[in-house]
Amino acid sequence: MGKFSTFMGLLLGTVIAFFGVFFFNFMNFLTYDGRNLTDLFGEIIQNPFVGLYEFSWISFRFNLFNFIFVLPNIPNKVLFLIEFFLPVFLTWFFSGLITGLLVIGAKRGLLFGFIVISFLVILWLCFAVISGANITFVFVQNIYETGGGILTALFSVLIGGVIGGAISGTISKKNQLKKPG
Repeated sequence: MGKFSTFMGLLLGTVIAFFGVFFFNFMNFLTYDGRNLTDLFGEIIQNPFVGLYEFSWISFRFNLFNFIFVLPNIPNKVLFLIEFFLPVFLTWFFSGLITGLLVIGAKRGLLFGFIVISFLVILWLCFAVISGANITFVFVQNIYETGGGILTALFSVLIGGVIGGAISGTISKKNQLKKPG
């Protein structure tokens, strides 16, 4: 059961990380940052690697640094938080939470939450290279946005992973204590 639940935790965490921003956007369902889920699937059909590059990067679009530099200047802060921050935070939090619940244990939840985000960053980079995207721009000229997006995801998934792992670890320990023997 351990290997299967670990595999399922990684699989479900990855699926939630891919699709979550579209489902957790309560203001405009199936749309995030001006990108519609059906439009992205259309791009994948027309040009698979360019579409997969865009699709794999969308859940990294919110920049954690925007809380410090952008949020004070925005007139409608609540709308900004609900429409841009909350979908990304909830996506990565639930990705980590589900992963942590299935891998059992806070340390394992933390580790496998990190593995999920690492896998998606590597996958995004592979699609970027294959599609011919300008990686130099992403990491050198635009490090503020790229780094902030990855930090937002990392912060959120690790919180979810630790909480999910702690919950499942506590339940597992209680079940072991109840068993005779």
